[in-house]
Amino acid sequence: MKSKTNMCLESMITIKGQGPILITCPHNVYTIRNNVEIHDKEYYVSKIVNELYGMLGPEKCTIMMWNEEYFKNNTIFPEDPNHIKNLKNSTWNKKLKIIKNRIQKNRNPSKKNKKQPLFHIDVHGASDNWYAHNKYLCVGTDGIKTHKPCIFSLFKSSLIKIITKNLNVPLTLNEPFNGYSEDFYTLSHQSLLQGFFSLQFELSYSLRREMVKKSTKIEKLKITIEELYDSYKQILHTIQYKQCKQKQITKKRKKDKKQSNKTQKLKMKK
Repeated sequence: MKSKTNMCLESMITIKGQGPILITCPHNVYTIRNNVEIHDKEYYVSKIVNELYGMLGPEKCTIMMWNEEYFKNNTIFPEDPNHIKNLKNSTWNKKLKIIKNRIQKNRNPSKKNKKQPLFHIDVHGASDNWYAHNKYLCVGTDGIKTHKPCIFSLFKSSLIKIITKNLNVPLTLNEPFNGYSEDFYTLSHQSLLQGFFSLQFELSYSLRREMVKKSTKIEKLKITIEELYDSYKQILHTIQYKQCKQKQITKKRKKDKKQSNKTQKLKMKK
């Protein structure tokens, strides 16, 4: 039997689907940071994510967001999942783990012992005021650059090419938002730690508004996400990626051995 607290948490969050492409929007309601700072609701993000889910389907896509109806009926501000100091207390981080396990259980049974490549797009809403042009997309990639440098080095050119070709809007990487911090855990960072390849998509207000008015724009975003996922999967099988990964492993082993030797010398001195 679930406790009242767990039932309440279940009511707060909406999760649909079991596909390997996870799409989230943690700011579809007002949230709170550091117990005092209110983060604004980002309009149209939940509409866009739900439309993408309808187009991609539950076998290909999973979505997670706050249950807007719940917060309309209850005057509370949930903790901002994109600004977490303690992972153990993060409800969304726990949900990410559940989603990951559910996706892996749902993988093609013919591919025995092979894990499903996990892909995450975290959708956010940015202000129009950052640039002279009011329709733009900023992609935060600092998380994958830090945690998956081999893939990022091979993926970056495809990322730019695919987005530019399909969406035809000004694109920036990590300016003004990078999706990563040393001081707290963003949602992209949390999903990276769970094994997802994660990108933060910051859509300007005017771009979001245009998308919800013209379904063809969301269709292009859907195609963009599918092509990015396919590109990511292809990279995992390249010789360049495997060689880079092996170099990283060797480098880490040398570093760990050096640290171990240093620790032993300090113990001997004592």
